[in-house]
Parts: sequence; structure tokens; C-alpha cells
Amino acid sequence: MTPDVALKVLGVVVVVALAFLVLRRLQAPKARTTRLAITVWAAFGPYDTADNAEDGLYRASRAAFGQEGITEHAEWLQGHIQNFHDWQAEGRFQEAQKMMRAALLLTSYGRAFEAACKEVKAEAVAQGLEAMEWLNKDLEKTGHRLEAVKHPDGTLQVAYKQIWSDEEIQRKTGEAGEAVFNTIGCNLLEDQANQAQQLLAFLNAVYQANMGKNTHFNPSATGAAAGVSVGLISQR
Repeated sequence: MTPDVALKVLGVVVVVALAFLVLRRLQAPKARTTRLAITVWAAFGPYDTADNAEDGLYRASRAAFGQEGITEHAEWLQGHIQNFHDWQAEGRFQEAQKMMRAALLLTSYGRAFEAACKEVKAEAVAQGLEAMEWLNKDLEKTGHRLEAVKHPDGTLQVAYKQIWSDEEIQRKTGEAGEAVFNTIGCNLLEDQANQAQQLLAFLNAVYQANMGKNTHFNPSATGAAAGVSVGLISQR
């Protein structure tokens, strides 16, 4: 075999090997693998903070491995979580996340991927329903409640429902209403869960956009913001 022929053969081998590696990387992620978990994480992004990216990775990992599999993959999870926080500290969180997600989204398909995404959505719906019932404990004292309406495509819509007559509501407003708003505000401000903190940020954004001022996160103002925000949502 002449040197020219040998080089051509070597070139073909290299091209075939590279093609094989590319095709393997473009295969759909398999069930119960780290690649499945990180691909599902990418599909539910982008994330605005390292903390939110961390929460998203845990949700995706629970969907991929099951709750019992989280401990087994703790080292892998902590490695990615450390990266998220390092990127944020260095001021390049969005840029690094964008590059990472772009590569992962090339393989965001397949049965395992779809099943894991369904699990993530189901967990989010369950947490939303739990938070809604928590809020209803106070809202029902004002003659209203939130109710979940499930659509055929699996999406969830929250409806604002009046459960007392207008006369009953008018009779029980005033001091009682102020007390309820204080209770709602205190409950939200005392809850350190990530969902509660996100709800506070949402209420402040809605209240500021529509009322032209911040809630300042004192109990009464926060409770009033919840009432105003829910009222605005119910009118849409």
C-alpha cells in the first residue's frame, strides 16, 4: 500500500469514526440516565438564576431517576449545581447556560424524554394545586376561592370563584377583610419556601404594574397585593 493510499484510507476511517460519534451524540437520551436528566433540564429552561437552575435540575432528575435515585447521582448533581453558581458569580450565567442548552436540545426527543417531561409537568401541577389550596384557606374567608380547571391538553388554568353572595361579602368586609389580608400577608412573608418567595416576587410585579407602587412586603400590603392580583387575573 502506497503512502497516498494509506493516507486516503486513514482519512476515511477518521471521517467514519467522527460520523459515528456525532450520530451517537444525536441519539435520543435513554431512560434513567444522566443525559436524560440534563436534557429534560435544558428543555424547561432558560433559568434566570442559579437557584432556579438548581431547582430545575432536581425536578428533571426526579423525573429521570425517581426520588430514590437522587442519592445515587448526588455527586453528578452537585457538580452541575456548583457550575451554575460559579457562572453566576462570574457574571456569565446566561451565556454559559445558553451554550449548554443549545447542545442538549439537539437530542430533546424520544419516548424516555417525553415521559420524563410529563413527570416534571405533573410535579409542577401538583405543587401548584397544593399552593392554591394553601392560599384558599385565607381567600375563602373573603367569600372567594381559586379553582383549577384542567384542559384536554393537560394544561391547568386557575379560575377565581365567588362563593358568597354579594350581600354577604359586603356585610363581612371592612375590619374582617383587613384582618384576612393581614393573615394572607403574614403567611406569605413567614414562608421561606422557594415557591412562596417566587409568589411574593410575582405579586409585587403585578401590583406594581397595575397600581403604580410596590407592596413593600409588609403583611397588610402583601395580602392586599394578593387580593388585587387575583382580582386582575380573574378578569382576563
